[in-house]
Amino acid sequence: MLKLLLTFLALILLAAASEAAPITLTCTASGDDSTSGTASQYDLRYKTTAPALGDTANWFATATQCAGEAVPLPAGTTQVIWTGDLAPAMYYFMVKVADEVPNWSGWSNVATKVVADVTPPFRIYDLR
Repeated sequence: MLKLLLTFLALILLAAASEAAPITLTCTASGDDSTSGTASQYDLRYKTTAPALGDTANWFATATQCAGEAVPLPAGTTQVIWTGDLAPAMYYFMVKVADEVPNWSGWSNVATKVVADVTPPFRIYDLR
């Protein structure tokens, strides 16, 4: 069985001036055959609910797939993956990796990130 692994190293929230914000996930790319070569594709998904213990398959199947996923880099390379703009909420992310067949890896660890609501309230015009 092909052993592909993608480990999330860090999560970085980019500053945003609107209600939606992009999130970047920084990870170490896995290879086509474990730690060598280059994988063919990623399947990065997210939800606003955490996966229940023992129910990872259902969570992943019903999670939203990120559009415009990154092209995998050679094994061991630090890679940044953009999720696109997401509305304010707590998000949970998991990823699977495939080789050219495609043989799919198991799921990664769960990474979490909060997109803060940075929209200020409206100005009060009729204070008396």
